[in-house]
Amino acid sequence: MKIPFVLLILISTLSLTGQEPEQNDQLYLSLNVDSGSRLELSDGSAYEIDPDDWIYTTYWITPFPVELGKSDDPNYPVRITNLTSGTSVNGKEISPKELLGETPRKKRPPKTQIQKPKKQP
Repeated sequence: MKIPFVLLILISTLSLTGQEPEQNDQLYLSLNVDSGSRLELSDGSAYEIDPDDWIYTTYWITPFPVELGKSDDPNYPVRITNLTSGTSVNGKEISPKELLGETPRKKRPPKTQIQKPKKQP
């Protein structure tokens, strides 16, 4: 029995569509905030960076792959390594609100109206 050509194509494409896309677990730096004082990674996690390490993160331009590890600093327990340059910095995880420095904003003082001088007769 001959199988029609169209049916062969259909069967071969069905086997391809059932495959799941490859998962890329590689993390990337996605956002550098305030000259490297805070970083956001591609998974949405955010980190405050040790001030002693800002000298390095100031110049980190996104995106590039990073790797997370454990640091020896209890105040900044996460080690973030730039896989492009090999430079590592210490950080601590923070909330997304802290990432962008969302703090209650102070109200602006009301604008004062400038009074025009009266014309003298």
